[in-house]
Amino acid sequence: MNHNLVLKTSWHDESRRKLEAARACQEGDVDKLIDLTLSYLSYRGRKGSRTRPKTFDTYSIGIKDFYAYCWPDKEASPAVPILRAKPEDIERYLANLLSTGGHLEHAHQGERTPMTAATYLSGIRALYRALIWAGLLEVSPAQEVRSPVDPRPRHEKRPALPNEDYKYLLKEVSGRDVQDKRMRVLLRLMGDQGLRISEVVNLALKDIDMRAAMIFIHEGKGGKSRSIPMTRGTEWSKGWLKEREYYAQADETAVLINIGKMVKKERQGRKMHANTIRLQLDKLYKQAGISERYTGAHILRHTAGTRLYRNTRDLYRVAQILNP
Repeated sequence: MNHNLVLKTSWHDESRRKLEAARACQEGDVDKLIDLTLSYLSYRGRKGSRTRPKTFDTYSIGIKDFYAYCWPDKEASPAVPILRAKPEDIERYLANLLSTGGHLEHAHQGERTPMTAATYLSGIRALYRALIWAGLLEVSPAQEVRSPVDPRPRHEKRPALPNEDYKYLLKEVSGRDVQDKRMRVLLRLMGDQGLRISEVVNLALKDIDMRAAMIFIHEGKGGKSRSIPMTRGTEWSKGWLKEREYYAQADETAVLINIGKMVKKERQGRKMHANTIRLQLDKLYKQAGISERYTGAHILRHTAGTRLYRNTRDLYRVAQILNP
């Protein structure tokens, strides 16, 4: 899911906003309520237009799942009318989410963690703030609801790859073909330099300064920028930069990590989608025999932080490099 905000109604018109929002609640038009919420976040939210697309996506999923819980049978009346929901209703929803895995029929549910529930709750809170903005409510029933607490220790929730596993992953992509070279750079950017997946996706060739051995991040998390000193042994990047040199000359906005299968020449400089990177990483974890313990891209960022701390024993420096 990727939201390019296109308004379905005139949310900026106060009188129409209330009418359209009330109709959406009455008819169970969850897509319109999501549109209202995303419009509210863009117009009135703390970050405004700088709100990340990923935030829009996760909030949308949370709102859809909550609405499916409130109105499970569209042929009957809602079990929990959205405008009359109480804090206890939302608390019951969160408990149900953790026990059942969710309420969206088309999705593979599986286990839902307290972190998932907390993210969904953020989306529900945004929905109710939007309904207050529309003039349908005065107080949000979600405001005082607490996020579920994850009992696991912090290091278990966000583990880092052991050094031997990280080295094994690099060995798995030690070949000379384009796919291996690209994956090697991806691993180094996240596992050595600590870049977030969104930062990797948007990293332009011009943001790499080999002479100064620096990587420049523009518009990172929270719209902040930072510079990162490159780790020693930058041969991992030199070869790939040479591969991508042509595109840097043709287009100064060309990205470092381009799409995997280059069919047409005009597509060769396009950025790779974050979900594609996640899928490729999970495939690599499976190939390396560690998929039962590790998944996703963010684990590499924690690996980078752990490796940097082991080398420097300086928590302040680790924080400065990993966060804007």
